[in-house]
Amino acid sequence: SYIMGTLFVDKLDPQSGTSLELGSSGDTVSVNASATTNLAGNVTLGANGKTITVPSGCTITNSGTANGFGESNLPFFQAEEASTTGFSDATATKVEFDTESFDSGGCYNNTGSTVTLNGLSVPSYSFCPNVAGTYFFSINLKCYSGAGSLSNVIAYINKNGSSFVNVSHNISAANPYVLQIGGYGFANLNGTGDFVSGSVYMDVGSGSPSLLGGAGSNMFMGYRISAT
Repeated sequence: SYIMGTLFVDKLDPQSGTSLELGSSGDTVSVNASATTNLAGNVTLGANGKTITVPSGCTITNSGTANGFGESNLPFFQAEEASTTGFSDATATKVEFDTESFDSGGCYNNTGSTVTLNGLSVPSYSFCPNVAGTYFFSINLKCYSGAGSLSNVIAYINKNGSSFVNVSHNISAANPYVLQIGGYGFANLNGTGDFVSGSVYMDVGSGSPSLLGGAGSNMFMGYRISAT
């Protein structure tokens, strides 16, 4: 039977042992735009293959915990080379970031040998995530010349051994003892073997260059920003 008009009730309960369903196939069930709907219990929105649309101009406000909602920034890592380390002059060399501050997915290899992480072969001092996506990376280095003769410094971020970030600082006069240099960039990683590492090139007028140790002096980090 049908009721045409307005039905005033304080509560709707299903029959014992059943669920309460509003509407049938093809129907549209609406809540007045000026009304407030409170759903205090567990709520399931949509079904497999269905789309939930939030119209333009609407706002979703979350004051609780969002699980599986939006993009995930996992995995992420941060590693340092905390001790002063010497390098060959005028030679691009991988930096041994051997001290992990963070490694959320166990995807960073902080050793001097190739190891297997998450079923993937990961070269030394490299990040090799097992989750595909677009990643953000940054590198920060404190270059040092005991003779005060730094003339050219380049910081690299490499994907599979080839640089996609290289930031240089060429000093034409008053060669310094210490120079801080850094760079950042994005890379698409396939999650099945792509790896990223950091390198440095230091040219000095005399002696041998070093990366000057100390907490936070030489850092390499990255995290996933998008699935595509």
